[in-house]
Amino acid sequence: MDQMVTANIALDIFSIVLSLIPVVYLISNRRLKYRLNQFFLGVAVSNIFMIIGDLADWLLQSTAEPWQKNTLSAFSALFYAASAFVLYFFFRYISDYLKLTGKPRKLCHISVITVCTIQVFFALISPFTGSIFYVADDGYQRGPLFIISQLVPLFCYLLFTALVIIYHKKLKRREVVFFLLYIFVPLGGGAAQMFTRGIAVVNIGVALALLFILVNIQFEYEITLQEQERELAKQERKLTEQ
Repeated sequence: MDQMVTANIALDIFSIVLSLIPVVYLISNRRLKYRLNQFFLGVAVSNIFMIIGDLADWLLQSTAEPWQKNTLSAFSALFYAASAFVLYFFFRYISDYLKLTGKPRKLCHISVITVCTIQVFFALISPFTGSIFYVADDGYQRGPLFIISQLVPLFCYLLFTALVIIYHKKLKRREVVFFLLYIFVPLGGGAAQMFTRGIAVVNIGVALALLFILVNIQFEYEITLQEQERELAKQERKLTEQ
């Protein structure tokens, strides 16, 4: 096993550990009662499954046996399907955070569901058709429709960027920065890895960006919600005393 493969395995494992931090945080102290936290949890869990799918590609360097091909095919399908769920849950998260309503929300929601469904569909049939990927004797290979797996994230990230820019007045400066960071880290890393398979920087970048959002955006959002709940409770007690 060469040094690059070893480095990618280590990076993927470290990315999983980092992604578990928001998962553990969100499932504690009844934080999942907030819908925004549910969507953020969906992003984090889907990201973990995506990394697990990627990890198999580095662990299975030999695919000479049928079971090795089948295993790598299954985990590759998991990678592409989970990446679509990452995009879907992040859209739900950012659209709720921005409080999108009416026609803009409906149009964006339909668009994201449509493109993510397309990716999941081709991910699930690829082990049988080789559309997005296939596994040969020398390992994982990109299929003739591999471009779908690149265009879907590109479309979603461009949409997310547009939402952040259009509704930037609803956000603080640092919220804009960290949302854009989460968008452009995987976008840039994915573009680089589309042309070459080197160090897997996307997974570690996304995991770190998730932590940045958790610490710099989500913590403050929860504090605000808790203050609102305490204020509401005080008002209810006053009304009861009267």
